Amino acid sequence: MLTTASPTRLLLAAACSWDSTVPLATSLRDAGFDLAIVAPHGHPLHSVPGLTGRWRYRPLLPLMSLRRAIEAAAPTVIMPCDEPTIVLLQRLRDDPTLAPEISDAIGRALGPKVAAPLLASRTGLTAIADRAGIRIPPSAEISSGRQLLTWLRRNGTPAYLKIDRSNGGRGVVCIRSSVSALLAYWRLRLLFGIPRTFWLWLRWGDLSSLPLLSAARAAAITVQKAIDGVPANCAFAAWGGKLIACVSVEALETQTPTGVATVIRVRDDAAMEDTARKVAAELSLSGLHGLDFILARDTGAPWLIEINGRPTQTAYLRLGSGADLAGALYAQASGTPEQPVGAFKSYQVIRLFEQPNDKQPEIAEHLPPASITQPLPALGVTSPAGSALASS
Repeated sequence: MLTTASPTRLLLAAACSWDSTVPLATSLRDAGFDLAIVAPHGHPLHSVPGLTGRWRYRPLLPLMSLRRAIEAAAPTVIMPCDEPTIVLLQRLRDDPTLAPEISDAIGRALGPKVAAPLLASRTGLTAIADRAGIRIPPSAEISSGRQLLTWLRRNGTPAYLKIDRSNGGRGVVCIRSSVSALLAYWRLRLLFGIPRTFWLWLRWGDLSSLPLLSAARAAAITVQKAIDGVPANCAFAAWGGKLIACVSVEALETQTPTGVATVIRVRDDAAMEDTARKVAAELSLSGLHGLDFILARDTGAPWLIEINGRPTQTAYLRLGSGADLAGALYAQASGTPEQPVGAFKSYQVIRLFEQPNDKQPEIAEHLPPASITQPLPALGVTSPAGSALASS
């Protein structure tokens, strides 16, 4: 058991069994962190070598098992890997019996309390965009079918309905007519939550979403205008509200039209980086986070569609100065000079989850940039479900 404080002790907390957490853990460990994990039995994180501690997350006792792991590990940095662990950390934060060091670590993971509702809810995107001057599609929180129809008359279709406390691209429905909109709204309102959790338990034995049912109010539903274009993502590292590294990519191949990205192309995108800088400053973020975008087919401009309060699946990439997320975070946590790993190559194509290196040939090198006047390659989609790059 770990007993002494260390500025480089980091605890990865996972409730969902996502494969993307393994390359993330490896990158953080290789960057220098004393890495510990808390994850369910059988989670792939338990197989990562070189960990300084392993604890079991118990889906039926989620808060207790997470708290025990945090108290035993005594981490300086806590990194939630999914939405259920974010919800649990928010509940733990208000516990007056926590040691000050643990409260500080949780506060660092979540940001200031005033920013937590904005980061945890899709409905907070509009407020952040208004305050920080960020381009987002027309969006609104919807609390009735009548409100939804009124919004659609004003903004038209296609659009997307998104329900809070969902993850991995679930809880998002494309709507193309008033009838499909009403059906989607009531399906999300009536079936998402307890019925879906019960079904996942019966079908797969998956109880990872139990913490998402603990909120006092029903999950909010947001409608968002669809943007014709290609999904993109900016994974970034921040410390004390300052952007310290970011990796911007666009999706070239996905498992399904709105599913997980399998092949991405690196972008040198000043607009996406500037948005990440504004979001980090507005929410005083520390740790690894991700922004989902749509690159508009007609102009190439990035439209922000979602903010993730956790690392997204490209956060493990180490692509040199300014784009080595794990290395930049370690330098800030340890107070040591950054020693970037990797090399940044704009338009480099990478198959997830393989870390590019000199001994491993790339899929393609220095492909030409996507033209803003021609259809973007690969995906011909319309504003997919919270970017294909946000899921496991």
